[in-house]
Amino acid sequence: LRELLPERSIVSIQYGRKPMRKNSPFRDCHDAYFDVECTDSSGARFIVEMQVAEQRHFHERALFYATFPIQEQVLARSRKRPALPHDLHFDYAPVYVISFLNFSFHPQDEQIVYRYDIRERYRDELMTDRLNFLFVEMPNAGDEEPREGDSFTKKLSWAFRHMRALTERPAGLVGEIFERIFEACEVAKLSDEEFNQYNEESMTQWDYDDIVNTAWLKGEAAGREEGREKALEAVRARLLALGIDPEVIEEVAGDVRGREVDGRRV
Repeated sequence: LRELLPERSIVSIQYGRKPMRKNSPFRDCHDAYFDVECTDSSGARFIVEMQVAEQRHFHERALFYATFPIQEQVLARSRKRPALPHDLHFDYAPVYVISFLNFSFHPQDEQIVYRYDIRERYRDELMTDRLNFLFVEMPNAGDEEPREGDSFTKKLSWAFRHMRALTERPAGLVGEIFERIFEACEVAKLSDEEFNQYNEESMTQWDYDDIVNTAWLKGEAAGREEGREKALEAVRARLLALGIDPEVIEEVAGDVRGREVDGRRV
């Protein structure tokens, strides 16, 4: 994170499955959970997550979840209202959403880190520094083993994507940080039960729906020229690669034949 945000002084890291906001009004979405949350010396908050399965609306999802820590801060300030001047209720600390993505919105680029904030379109004037997004599109690091002169972000992205296929640490991944990462990966192997529980807790119904619809549209596009059944087979293969249960795939396939997604027949 210090490599990604050298201008911020991160001082604490919290691990765990703490909900960002209790009693969410969105029942299907339940609470917004994140694995890692950090703060810096000024109180700014950093939400860090990993996203394996592709979602067309991931940017919109990130924006939605960013509102939770903002609301949490405003609510905390409102409880102190008698002692707090009115004009400070919205003087909350900046929020950063940092997402490591195992897919790319810019597959033709070599750029890995994409940083977004809110600016005036014509003058490039920053409206507020309180909402920030960093998306690390890890596939853009490529498949070749990293070399000593490559950036830390490229090395880290490559390591995350290829870790499960490695039997030893590549020569280009030197330094204490990579030693610690590889050691952690050895001891953090989850059982099937633990892995299923993690997926169940981390993926909301809305996330699941967007992942499935994204896979359907990509598979349908790939197999369109060869007919609907060919498209269906392409979709099955894509969903299997994402780890979706085969029985669920067949159930969805039976329901989805002939339905529309974004106005197009599947």
